[in-house]
Amino acid sequence: MSLIVQKYGGTSVANPESLKIVAEKIINAKKEDNQVVVVVSAMGSSTDELISLANELSEEPSPREMDMLLSAGERITMSLLAMHLNSLGYDSFSLTGSQAGIITTSRHGRAEIEKISGERVREGLEKGNIVIVAGFQGFNPDTREITTLGRGGSDATGAEPCTGSNNDGKSPSGLILPEGAMPIVPVQAGPRSERISPKRFEATTTSNLSGFNTKCAVKISM
Repeated sequence: MSLIVQKYGGTSVANPESLKIVAEKIINAKKEDNQVVVVVSAMGSSTDELISLANELSEEPSPREMDMLLSAGERITMSLLAMHLNSLGYDSFSLTGSQAGIITTSRHGRAEIEKISGERVREGLEKGNIVIVAGFQGFNPDTREITTLGRGGSDATGAEPCTGSNNDGKSPSGLILPEGAMPIVPVQAGPRSERISPKRFEATTTSNLSGFNTKCAVKISM
């Protein structure tokens, strides 16, 4: 049994019809006897819309409140997708970044993932559930605050369970790339949220999500 981590960007989950198409892809992966984790972005341009709202009401919105606001977009997507999958008979549940155990640095707006404990993700997978995780966000245990990862943050969330703590400037150890796929390319000067190619890619490596040593395939759709 393999662990499949699928990530879907804003254009892939932009509306109810798009979510139905995404659900079909998730179900197909599940039918192949895989454990499935899905990482989602906010729907369409909703993040930009939230930023515009904040700017209408405050000339200098605080970074803390911006993280609270912007993290809501992914929570909407994850909930709707879980509802639809459950209605189709596939046991699913959604988790925020903090609920999924995504531990980050404390910098609001540009936090970096330090580790994923993934206890509730692991529990769900062991029960045969499809686990849907909000991308772009995490939690800092020292400040006890919600954080966001900045541009590319959902891609970082999707890749992290399969790339783990690899931080040597190379693609993850054991990475197998299909023909034409884009590898994960670390950018040493930037946070982990910038260490993902902006183009879609598929990759197979060893999972570093706590408790999993199975083959882990990452599929990112923009």
